[in-house]
Amino acid sequence: MTGRRLTGLWPVLLPVAAVAFSLLPMLLVSHLPLVDYPNHLARFVIRQHLQAGSPLSRFYEWHWAFIPTAGLDLLVVPLSAVLPVESAGNLVMTATLVLLCLGTMAVDRGLNASQWGLSLFTGIILYSGAFRFGFASYFIGTSLALLLFALWLRRRPVWYWRDTLCFLLTGVGLLLVHLYAFGLYAVCVAGYETSLLLEAARANGRWRMPRLRPSLDIAATLVLPLTALAVSPTSSEAAVTRWSTLTWKLEALVSPVYFNQPLIELPLLLVLLATFGIGLGTGVLRLHRRMLPALLVFLLLTFAFPRTLFGSNYADYRLPAGAGFFFLASLRLDSTVPLRRRIVLAVLSLCLVVRIASIVVDWVAVQPVLAEYRDALAPVPPGARLLVIRGEVEPRSRRRTPPLEHVPVLAAARQQAFTGYIFAGAIAPLKIKPGLADYIHFAPNPDLAGDLGRYDYLLAVQDPVISIPQGITLTPLRQGASYVLSRIDHP
Repeated sequence: MTGRRLTGLWPVLLPVAAVAFSLLPMLLVSHLPLVDYPNHLARFVIRQHLQAGSPLSRFYEWHWAFIPTAGLDLLVVPLSAVLPVESAGNLVMTATLVLLCLGTMAVDRGLNASQWGLSLFTGIILYSGAFRFGFASYFIGTSLALLLFALWLRRRPVWYWRDTLCFLLTGVGLLLVHLYAFGLYAVCVAGYETSLLLEAARANGRWRMPRLRPSLDIAATLVLPLTALAVSPTSSEAAVTRWSTLTWKLEALVSPVYFNQPLIELPLLLVLLATFGIGLGTGVLRLHRRMLPALLVFLLLTFAFPRTLFGSNYADYRLPAGAGFFFLASLRLDSTVPLRRRIVLAVLSLCLVVRIASIVVDWVAVQPVLAEYRDALAPVPPGARLLVIRGEVEPRSRRRTPPLEHVPVLAAARQQAFTGYIFAGAIAPLKIKPGLADYIHFAPNPDLAGDLGRYDYLLAVQDPVISIPQGITLTPLRQGASYVLSRIDHP
């Protein structure tokens, strides 16, 4: 481990301690400040109300289908039968971070054998920008992709026909959890298998045709699951494409560390880049050569991917965060340079402490603001139509904390109020009824104030500047540190 074998209880205690320390932000707060996450939870609250025949049944309906972003739904829906929805969601997200750590360690051990160990620092990239955007199903899928790839590494030397069947079925399951996570796994398997074929072809100093049967079976386990997308409702949105700017691409590349704390995250990023760059350049860090094709493909895809793919947004932004776990698992420390090894370990240990401490401070600070939304909509009667409008806060990076864009949607769901700002349609089992399709909107922008006449209540978050249509008046009902709830009085 990290260049030399550890004996006794250390091989168990070190991973446990690393995971436990990395989980501190999750364990110290009640409300996870993840941008999209409350909107996902709102979907499950609405489902519970629909089962009880609430007024929301006039607005929403629920239909299960093969949706390749269903990881959070598949886990939280059963758990919410015995736990409150937010508790069930937080339990799933905490378990996801545990599996991300353990999955990275499992891949590290599968690649580096007794020299594994750098994956103990997974916590440095655990709270990535993509994670804090709340892409829950993607990270559930990424944790499973790591574990599945670790299992594949273990089975590849003794591949049998039953392995083909097993990995074919688990591939379909991973695809159902999240398409992009399946892509991470597929690229790693394909890249590693390509390296094996090239090594076999040039064995003994001369090129010859390698044995292709295992490789063809493995290719089938990657290609055949994709045929299931033909029966998915998301296939109707496969051609919908939005592209990112170059600035967004660069932010995607630094997203494994950078999100909204530039004074902390940018120096941390520079230290990590210097550590990995100097380490690889001097040979104290070594990258597993069979993982090099996959990592190069990940880098190229970050620039080649559109922002929207198969109806799911932020495709190019998510990729570096997921690929970062495979990159870290592919590294090992050279055991022949003990002083340099100790320096690298000391630097990474300091980075881990700074990273986790900064997340704890950030998350604890926003808890009072998030908590006030639990009762913010108490005056709103069930079945009312609620319009949420959010103001803009500059600069851009600071706009992400506290992450309030989707918090009102969860508050509305709890109060059984209708809002069109909900994750529904082809990418989720929740549907807004066809007659209400014109209520759907994708951001709580101030220009939505022109539609005030169609709503009963307005929740203004972070002081938006709006133009109230003629004849409409607003009666304030409740005010918090970050919101004002008003009744809309129509002419």
